[in-house]
Amino acid sequence: MLLLLTIHLGFSYFFSKYINRLLCENCNVILLDIDIVRADYVSCNGDKKRITPNLCKFFENSLVFENNISQSYWTFPSFFSTITSLYIPQHNMEQMYIHILNPNIKTIGQVLSENGYSTVFVNSYKYGFIISVIKNGWDRGYQKTTDVKKPSEWKKIVENELNGKKSVFVHLFESGSLHFPYSVPEGTILNCPVPAIEGFPITEKEESEFLANNLIEHYREIFSPETIRKFPDLFRSPSLYKGEIMELFFSQRPPPVYTVNRVQWDISYEALMSKVNLSDQRHIDFLRCLYETNLFLLDNQLEELFEYLDSKEIKNNTIVIFSSSHGEELGEKGYFGHPESVSKEVLDVPLMMRIPKVSGRKIQTPSQNIDIPPSILELIGLPVEVQFQGKSLTELIKEPNRDIGRFAISHTSADPNQTSIQNEEWKLKVIKSGESADFELYDLINDPDETKDVHEDFPEVALSLNKILHLEVNQSIDYSPQIIDDDAKIDEKVRQKLM
Repeated sequence: MLLLLTIHLGFSYFFSKYINRLLCENCNVILLDIDIVRADYVSCNGDKKRITPNLCKFFENSLVFENNISQSYWTFPSFFSTITSLYIPQHNMEQMYIHILNPNIKTIGQVLSENGYSTVFVNSYKYGFIISVIKNGWDRGYQKTTDVKKPSEWKKIVENELNGKKSVFVHLFESGSLHFPYSVPEGTILNCPVPAIEGFPITEKEESEFLANNLIEHYREIFSPETIRKFPDLFRSPSLYKGEIMELFFSQRPPPVYTVNRVQWDISYEALMSKVNLSDQRHIDFLRCLYETNLFLLDNQLEELFEYLDSKEIKNNTIVIFSSSHGEELGEKGYFGHPESVSKEVLDVPLMMRIPKVSGRKIQTPSQNIDIPPSILELIGLPVEVQFQGKSLTELIKEPNRDIGRFAISHTSADPNQTSIQNEEWKLKVIKSGESADFELYDLINDPDETKDVHEDFPEVALSLNKILHLEVNQSIDYSPQIIDDDAKIDEKVRQKLM
């Protein structure tokens, strides 16, 4: 017994000394949060290096978590999981224009602000506002927020915020460049191994014209009756007001009166994908080429930021973290986009950390986006917030492949909804509709692409994972969101932008 106690105390002492060596007290923290980046497309291995050369160069000697999982298939709930370190059933932020974050929930920005950090949020979206349209809690704890059109503007902002200072947290959020990554800017030279798809709009200008013509042709099916009655001049002669109708379509007005009958994303997606034959491999390869091209263009915009963060006066006191809200299906399961799914294509996202004085390595043990906030706090020497469900990754930095029972949980909200839990070896998918539930189990060692359900062959594995899942997502803390129920709760400046 005495020997075991001595070993335990010795390990605890050694581990605490190692953690102290990891500590970067008062260090600046940059969180690069770029939407719709698949982990396998920024693997920086072999041919993939050509897609994101600047990112690969910057994170060359960094910690790479190769089995990192997002909490959702789409941006809004996943983003809130990242900033709150909560699973979706806990924070309940699932509807952009309806839910407001429960006031009892703290964000990473709030925790850092309360501990003396300057906190800055920068939203980049080439079509205008997105997350920042309505103040539904995403900005909680950020002392300064700003919107820019493209990530190439980030370097100037970060340089201005750091400027010889310590204890600065800058959250850089990009959600436009890859949101529908199948059109490219004018003048882009494509180097695709297959010909273009006939009738498919390739440039952003062609896409805009294509969507405008679709709106004009099908406006009675697309726009809500209330919207058509409210703008009679536009819809009396719609072909004369294409630009205005396009602007109205993308305004995403909140309740109680919606602009369109269905989500704008679905309408645009269906129109564009009507030109694609998913049984034709050439079509699949061409769309994948467009995704790669947009990822390459985005990487180019980050070159100056990475050069600045790599400068001697910055890199020695700045932690840089890169991740993504979710991935993208690229034809693997008969779909392009991010459907309501817990498939690996939409959940496997990158997580890279560049920490002063910590050498790079690849870590296979599962991690998830909700692990980012507690990791930040522990790395800079602050106590981890009790509310956080994520686990700090510092123990994996010491022992990269230590088996410590880690798992990742993801969730969709549709009916039927899907929830998944996975560890290094297994992934359980639970599909619930009403009171009934179906199960799928995948052997990730022998079937990493998740093609064969083996839950009937390994019922004990499915039962064990399902038990852990229930313990994690059925916690009793009430974090129900507040509800936006009328226009009166919208800031007047925002109202004008939405009109």
